Amino acid sequence: MGKRRLPCDVPTCTHERYRWQRLCDSCFRQLPHRIRTAILDHWRFGNRKLHRQACRDAARYFATRTSANDDFDQDPGVND
Repeated sequence: MGKRRLPCDVPTCTHERYRWQRLCDSCFRQLPHRIRTAILDHWRFGNRKLHRQACRDAARYFATRTSANDDFDQDPGVND
């Protein structure tokens, strides 16, 4: 059997995650501890409503970050 392609729980993320994870490696590194633990804990304890809210909070966090910092982190050749 091939690898299952599971999407990250963050609504705007296009990366894949492993079966035992809820977040992809990229989102796990970039999200603040508060949001990351909220997503994981609410899923673990079975509170799906709060889990969905925490996922939306993560998407909102990524949407409100400054695009200048994102561009510099992703493609440093553009900002030289």
